[in-house]
Amino acid sequence: VKAGSIIPAAPYKEYSGAPLDTLLLFVYTPLQNSHNDFRLYEDDGESFQYTNNGFRWIKLQYEYKKDSIQRIVVQKPIGSFKNNIEIRAYQIQIVNTNKCKMVRVNGKYLSAVKQGVNNGWTWDAGRKIITITIAKRAVSSDLVIEAVL
Repeated sequence: VKAGSIIPAAPYKEYSGAPLDTLLLFVYTPLQNSHNDFRLYEDDGESFQYTNNGFRWIKLQYEYKKDSIQRIVVQKPIGSFKNNIEIRAYQIQIVNTNKCKMVRVNGKYLSAVKQGVNNGWTWDAGRKIITITIAKRAVSSDLVIEAVL
């Protein structure tokens, strides 16, 4: 995977039409200061609604300032489709990075926690991964995640 990449994914579901109520993001730390954007496309996955503007875009941004901060922004969706998700949980893994001092979500500090908790962050020293888990929240506003190094 190219350094600086944002790779969205979904947890395993029994069928592909299941709503994307948890978004997984894998972010790969670059070697130098970097900024990257990605647009995530969503539709109902079943109908032809998309041909009549029944879809939405979510802009994802990743900014890395070496030895300072990693900022991930999940912007509010543009567009809509029938039965689109209004509330979503997030799990972000920042891969190949150094341990951070703190994590902020929309300016509020997020606690360091043990694995498996649905709101907080963990550090895996062996794999050099920061995992940030954010409990379900409305998608109607931007989500700004900052890992301060």
